[in-house]
Amino acid sequence: MPATENISDSPAADDSTDRELCPLSFAQERLWFLDQLQPGSSAYNISQGWRLEGDFDLATFEAALNEVIRRHETLRITFSRVEGKPVEIISAFQPVTLQVRDLSRESDPEAAASRFVIATANQPFDLQRGPLFRVELLKLSPHEHLALFTLHHIISDAWSFEILRRELTEFYRAKQTKTEVQLPELPIQYLDYAHWQREQISGETLAHDLDFWRKELAGELSRLDLPTDFSSTEAENSAGESEPFELSAELTHALKTLAQTEGGTLFNVLLAVVNAWLLRISCQTDFIIGSRISGRDQVET
Repeated sequence: MPATENISDSPAADDSTDRELCPLSFAQERLWFLDQLQPGSSAYNISQGWRLEGDFDLATFEAALNEVIRRHETLRITFSRVEGKPVEIISAFQPVTLQVRDLSRESDPEAAASRFVIATANQPFDLQRGPLFRVELLKLSPHEHLALFTLHHIISDAWSFEILRRELTEFYRAKQTKTEVQLPELPIQYLDYAHWQREQISGETLAHDLDFWRKELAGELSRLDLPTDFSSTEAENSAGESEPFELSAELTHALKTLAQTEGGTLFNVLLAVVNAWLLRISCQTDFIIGSRISGRDQVET
């Protein structure tokens, strides 16, 4: 997004904000649109598994999770449509009940857990009915459990997972030791951010940004033509693979030095390398590369 004008203040909690039929943030609206386009897709599910070793107290874990759900409105959100426009609805807190799936009697508990993880991670969510998160507890042995969290990207992201893990741990320890949890009150909820964003990026600011991207993306977007050993199809799907590799310590140091010399970051340098590589093997000069960003440029978020 190009630099927007007159966005200098920060999101803040606002008691006057309608918390029954709330506007979506721009990121949420994109994900809502994609869900309408391809209903029943699990492409935007995000999952993490946490291995828990030692004595596990289900009742304490459940109570800690419910404290997190009570604390964060985004875990109680569903989505609907009013007069053709999407809105998010915040439900009143209702405690969840957890069950442990015992895999310890399986011939290979790890393999059984892997199969279950894949199946539940690919199970789609219903944005209108909710809930938009799942918590599964797997028992691998008497002293080893796996907590699997799956959330729809419309209510969470990778950054948020760390907050979820940290706060769940805080509440669990506090309830185990019967002490007060040391967590500050949330300065804002996500709804407050969405409301602020809609107010800030509107009118002339929104028109300016839309005009920029309409010009930038005008015409037919070229398809990246890579020399592969199989032919691509027109059918769209979200299947993908990864190819891990490592850079030596010497090369990493050289890349970091180059970034510092050019006044950039290691990410900038690596992105430039990817662009140069794609240019060389495709002979194309116009293509789109996507990358993950945190979107956190304000302390409140």
